[in-house]
Amino acid sequence: MSRAFPSPRALKRGLAAVALLAAASLAAEPSKSLGYLYVDASEGNSSGGHVALQFDGAVYHFQHVEPGLIQLFRENAGDFEYRYRYLENRNLEVSRITVSEDTFRSLRDHFEQRYQIQKRQFELFQALGHEIRLFRSLAEDGRDSEPAELPIPGAALFFEPQEPPFSANGNPPTARSPVLSALRQRVQARYGKDFIAGKIRAIDHKLRHLAPLRLNPGDFDPPTPDSVPSPDYTYYHRYRDLLTLRFALQALEETRRLRTGVYHAPKAGAFRLDDRQKAVLCRFQKTLSDGIVELLDSRRPDPGYALMVQMARLIVAARSCESGFLVFLDLFVDDAQAFSLAKLPQPPGFWRQLAKRQQAALQQNLTNLPKRALTETGYSVLETAANRYLELMSGITEKRPVRLFGLASLPDRTLNLSHPPPSDLSPATLLGASRRTREIRERYLDSLKRFYRYHLLSRNCVTEIFHTLEQGLARTLPPSAGPKAIREASVERLGGYVDPAMPNFIPFVSSRAVRRHYRVLSTRRLLSYRRERLESGEWKGLPARLREGNTVTATLYQFNGADSLFLFFTDDVILPRPLYGAANLLVAVLQSAAGLSLLPFDHGQTLQRGALGMVSSAVELAFFNIRKGSYRYLPPGEPGLIP
Repeated sequence: MSRAFPSPRALKRGLAAVALLAAASLAAEPSKSLGYLYVDASEGNSSGGHVALQFDGAVYHFQHVEPGLIQLFRENAGDFEYRYRYLENRNLEVSRITVSEDTFRSLRDHFEQRYQIQKRQFELFQALGHEIRLFRSLAEDGRDSEPAELPIPGAALFFEPQEPPFSANGNPPTARSPVLSALRQRVQARYGKDFIAGKIRAIDHKLRHLAPLRLNPGDFDPPTPDSVPSPDYTYYHRYRDLLTLRFALQALEETRRLRTGVYHAPKAGAFRLDDRQKAVLCRFQKTLSDGIVELLDSRRPDPGYALMVQMARLIVAARSCESGFLVFLDLFVDDAQAFSLAKLPQPPGFWRQLAKRQQAALQQNLTNLPKRALTETGYSVLETAANRYLELMSGITEKRPVRLFGLASLPDRTLNLSHPPPSDLSPATLLGASRRTREIRERYLDSLKRFYRYHLLSRNCVTEIFHTLEQGLARTLPPSAGPKAIREASVERLGGYVDPAMPNFIPFVSSRAVRRHYRVLSTRRLLSYRRERLESGEWKGLPARLREGNTVTATLYQFNGADSLFLFFTDDVILPRPLYGAANLLVAVLQSAAGLSLLPFDHGQTLQRGALGMVSSAVELAFFNIRKGSYRYLPPGEPGLIP
């Protein structure tokens, strides 16, 4: 009996019908998109290019950290774009990968879980290093050559850096805060007159007798990508948290005033409060007071910093109610860098226009204050807007350097305590604990390297993205699933499979592989800041191109210490690139020669920059471009990484 085979035309129709059915099925399933981000090569960090994965407003990417490890980081999409596309002046390529909502949630949750676990693992490693120095400092009663430098977050809101610690033992301040005096009376009425002083005495006793934890190196071996050693609350954590709580209780017991410079009380019209806004802040003052009273009797091990922040906010909220003007804490981190506005390349009137926009944002926050209860989150948003506007406006009117970065959601104000209170444990006990902690830390580092050792070719920012994707897909499969099943799951859920081995471990090659193998809906190229400006109407034309093509006459770029010296930009030209590269190479050679003579004075920084410039210029001779020039500050542009 003969078989009838379909004709080629019928076969094509059948395949088309199957494709239509598959497309309809895919369209019927709710879908989302992942963003595969490729960042161009440039000088500095990730000089060979960089990649990341975007889930809505969160971007996950791996970076090389000391000592020779690779760590997963999470950033806001806007911050990631601003840093790489604007400050580092790099092109950004965004490939949107269509996935189902189930796949999106599963992969996002896996990346977030991996981020949180790895963050705790690395924080534990850092804490063990602090613990070694703490034990040695306690053993030598603060006389060692390397002080412990215990950071007490929030303590500098109330205590001077040079002030002797624990002045409650005999030298309390004369100036008192009436707000904290009223709070102290309320606490005593609730818990008893000796409640605060008794807690201070109990902490002092604990600090003097706090014994090292009985840990074995095996307790920290090995960490896995999915676990944290159970003894992650170390002696250092316990000691620091007790000390922080001790400072907070002392500030309340002595009813200390806030230090000068940690808050702002401007009298400008933009900070004036109407009756409704004053009433909202007065109610918020009561909310803060209630929260502090409850927190003082909390069982959580680390209430000290929260207590100091809430007491500081209580004081400024009360000042706002009394004065009719918004009083608020300074939220810039302690080491925030200040910039001279006159030295930043911006068009005339730019800073005043930016200040007007920030004033409008502040007014909107004041106008939108809730009619009833103000939450701490809502207050933090108002605090941030007030800091932004006041910092810029004060810099413009007073012609002083302005802090443009380093604005935190909570006040930093860390006090670094060089000499912790003495311990009653013997020096031999403390030094022995220091040696054991060092042994634990070294063994723990070996375990970390087993999972996170950085390697330029086999474990870099690209390979770890794909490995983490594979692990996320494996979570959707039975535990016995092997590599073949994971590849099939990748094909089903992402549209294909990308092997992170050679040559896909190279950032720009991986971007091509994603477009070729995954279900990519669209790809956009977001131009770097300089390229974006050159493409705009005001910079087009030969005269502007010639002016902006070199670092001597350019108005879009000013040299800063983060870049090696160079003469010509080569990121927007191709044919002249070798000629420009030769000139840049000569400049780099001259910088290196100058670096040799400056070696005793700048510890080799100029020489290092010159050598980096020679490498960057050498590739230009072969028609490639790495160096693009960077910026210290730029206004954020229109975001391209829209979720």
